[in-house]
Amino acid sequence: MIKQTSIFLLIVLLSACNPMLKPSTNVNIRKYPDSKAELLGTAEEGKKYSLLAKTSFADTLNFKDGEKPSAPWYLIETKDGTDGWVFGHFADKIRKPEEVKTVQKSLFLNDWVKLSPLPLKDTVRREHVKNLRKETLQLSFSTAPSFPYPQAIIPGKQNKLGVVGADYDRNVGKVLYALRFLPITTAVEERYFLPSGLLLCMIIQESSGLPFLPNSIDDGGIGLCHMQPSIANEFGLTCYEKATMHRDEEFGRKLRDLVEKNREYPFSLFQADERFNPLLNLDAAGRMMATYMAAGANPAYGGPLRSAVARYSGKYNFKHYWESLIIYMSLLHDTSFLNKAEAMFNFENSITLREYMLAWQEYHEDYLQLEEYKKQKQFLPENAPIVMETYYRHMVK
Repeated sequence: MIKQTSIFLLIVLLSACNPMLKPSTNVNIRKYPDSKAELLGTAEEGKKYSLLAKTSFADTLNFKDGEKPSAPWYLIETKDGTDGWVFGHFADKIRKPEEVKTVQKSLFLNDWVKLSPLPLKDTVRREHVKNLRKETLQLSFSTAPSFPYPQAIIPGKQNKLGVVGADYDRNVGKVLYALRFLPITTAVEERYFLPSGLLLCMIIQESSGLPFLPNSIDDGGIGLCHMQPSIANEFGLTCYEKATMHRDEEFGRKLRDLVEKNREYPFSLFQADERFNPLLNLDAAGRMMATYMAAGANPAYGGPLRSAVARYSGKYNFKHYWESLIIYMSLLHDTSFLNKAEAMFNFENSITLREYMLAWQEYHEDYLQLEEYKKQKQFLPENAPIVMETYYRHMVK
C-alpha cells in the first residue's frame, strides 16, 4: 500500500446536463491504468476517495457514442482498503494532485526491444542449409544459481496454463516474462536467419515466458518453446530419463513433480532435461523453425513461414496459433503498450525494469554462455527471401 495522503478525489459521472459522457452511475476501478485491466469494483458518484498517485501520461479511450476523451489515470484507495485506478475523464475536484506520486513514462523498453530483421545481403559468410537437425553446440555450462529478482511484481497470475487474467494484465505479464529472454532469442534468430521476434512471440504463446512451465495437459512437453520428447530428441536435446516418446501423461506428471522439487535450483533442471535450459531450448527451436522453413511451402497453409508455424503448432491449432503470433508481434511493436508496461513495473517495484532486464542478460552471459554462443557458425536456410517477404507483409504492421 502506498503511503496515504490527505488528498481526495471526487468521482463524478454522467448527469442529464452532460450528454457527452457514457450513461452510467458508476466508474470502473481497475488493477492497472488501462481499460482492459482487471476490474476490481466501482467508485460511486459523489463519494470521496483518497488519492494516492496519478500517471504522467494520458490515455485516449473510444466510447460507444463516438467520444474519444484523453486523460491521465488516478490511483485511489477503495472502500475495502485496496488500491485501484480510475480513468481521469470521470474525475473532478482533485485537490493539489501535484503532491501525489506520479507514474512516469519510461523509454528503456522501447530502446531495448529492437526487432530489426536481418537484411538479405547479410548472407555472404553463412552456410546454406536445408536441415539443421543434427547441428550441435560446443558449449559447457557452469553451475547456475536461482534466477534474478524472483519477487519482482509483474502483472497477471500464474497457473498451469501460464500467465492468466484480464486482457491487459495477461498480455503485459506474458510480454515482460518473455522479454527476459530477448538477448537469447535475438542471438538465435541471427544465427539461423529467422524473422526478428518470431521466437519471442512463440515463447509468449507457448509458455508465457515461464521456462519451467509444463504443457497444461501434462503430456511431456516443456521448455520456453514447448517441445515433446520425440521432437527434442530429433533436434539433439536429451530429455529427462532419456525419454523419446511423443506424448505420455505419466511422464508428464513426473516432469511436473521434478519442477516442483527443483524450481529454486535451475541448474538441477538444466542437467535433468536440456529443454529446461533456455539457450539449448531456444537454439533447438530456432533450428527446428529454420529446417521447417527450408522444407518449403505446404499449399494448405501458404508460404514456407506459415507452413513452418503450422508444422510446429499442428494443423488443428494453426489458425489460432498464427493469429496469436500476429497479436504478440503487434504488442512488441506498440510503443505505447511498452511504455505503460515499463512505467507500471517501475512504480510497483523497488528496482527499475532496466535493472531487472539487464540482470537477466547478465545471467545469460555468465551462466548460459551467451557470448560464446554468438561466436557459433551462422546459417542461411533455404527459402529465406520468401520467409522474410511473408514476415514483412503479414507479421509486421
